[in-house]
Amino acid sequence: MNIKLGECATCRQWLGLDDKHPKVRPGNVLQVRCSKCGTVNAVKVPAESIPISQAAQKPSGNQGKGFPDEPERAGVEPGWMVVHDENTPSQTFSLKPGKNVIGRYSPDKPCEIMIKTNDAFMSRNHSLIDITKQPDGSLVFVISDVGSTNGTFINAVRKLSRYDKLILKDGDTIQMGKTKIVLKTRQSTQDAQEAESKVKRGAYLKTVIMSK
Repeated sequence: MNIKLGECATCRQWLGLDDKHPKVRPGNVLQVRCSKCGTVNAVKVPAESIPISQAAQKPSGNQGKGFPDEPERAGVEPGWMVVHDENTPSQTFSLKPGKNVIGRYSPDKPCEIMIKTNDAFMSRNHSLIDITKQPDGSLVFVISDVGSTNGTFINAVRKLSRYDKLILKDGDTIQMGKTKIVLKTRQSTQDAQEAESKVKRGAYLKTVIMSK
């Protein structure tokens, strides 16, 4: 039986694998190629597996999206991370409600958002963005460093200590290693394509220089 693992970040096609697949275990992060557009998505196997046939019915409300009671709408992602750096190819990643670990691409040590880069200063698990919904319905984006080797910088000014938790705002630039990534949220943006377009039109923030 094919089970739902999530939706493709590019085309919203349901992603799935046979539940007999040896790596389909709750909590595992898998690399799944979309059968429609070919995008490789990092998806976490949910605790409760849902058959593709049921997932395709698109139940009313926002069940399983992480933010209960919020009316369903197209493009449910609360925000996007857009790589905006002089030395790394542009990449756009959808954030999900809850915890999003971000780092350098590595099949051996996967995380929710894996950036394809030659930046050796970026750790494979580098930073965490935790998205929570407040009682008034607003979303809060909190970033912390998860023990990276070279640290996490915000807007080329502040370096997070191992104890820091900082609330991000739309448009903030996060530097992991030498690579800069811009946060876009639904406060100003409707979808991943618009997020990428807006960020590409902006100027590069200066890079915090590091050396080994």
